[in-house]
Amino acid sequence: MYHIGELIKKYHIKVVGIEVTGGVGQVYLEQLERQFNRVLFEAIRTTGDSKPIMISNIQLALEKEQLIYPSNCPLVDELLSFRRSGKKLEAATGKHDDTVMGTAFALTISPLFKENKRGIFGGIQL
Repeated sequence: MYHIGELIKKYHIKVVGIEVTGGVGQVYLEQLERQFNRVLFEAIRTTGDSKPIMISNIQLALEKEQLIYPSNCPLVDELLSFRRSGKKLEAATGKHDDTVMGTAFALTISPLFKENKRGIFGGIQL
């Protein structure tokens, strides 16, 4: 909690998305909301319906060249090992999907797919 708070202060964060599906996310969300009342906290729920939409948003952002990342970013390897297993979307056995899901969460709360006042889509940089 302390480190998250320090990042919010250091970078003057305006919006924070926290996954609340399972784990301690809901507790973090509630505690951070109390501590940082000028920051908008959004609960992110990963479900069988929401996860494919989140992954599609990554794909769309990449296709539109709206998602910029360094060449050594682990996102590339994780996307290459990300797959559908039955009805689930997940990393291949022995691989990770933390960067993929972190990117999906960032896009979920970003204005990337929302039109601004000029009707121009924004972009996000990792």
